[in-house]
Amino acid sequence: MLVVLTGNAVVFRVRQIPEALMYSGLFVEVLLQISLFSAPTIFVFMRVARTKVMIVACGACAAGIICWGWWGAAESWHSTSSLGPFFAGFFGGPISILAVLLFGQGGRRLQESLGRRTGS
Repeated sequence: MLVVLTGNAVVFRVRQIPEALMYSGLFVEVLLQISLFSAPTIFVFMRVARTKVMIVACGACAAGIICWGWWGAAESWHSTSSLGPFFAGFFGGPISILAVLLFGQGGRRLQESLGRRTGS
């Protein structure tokens, strides 16, 4: 998850403009800001991702959602610029991680039930 946060911090730092409301001067500030908004996503990721496949799938999903949230905030000077990162970190990330988890369990159950029917 540290790779996801650092990657998103680099994207945000490169795209941000000085007029942006969410502007941060130092890379550490950007990293802390992204970590704060992504705290629920990080928590759900740490609780859910156990296998290598789930770590990669949930990490990729979280990276995409968090990046989407910060992409527009990097250049927005409007007072609502923090809504994208908020919804991405507090709702989008956890929901997408849980969806990946449920999809993975559903596929496993389907394989088990098909295996029982065919007798293999």
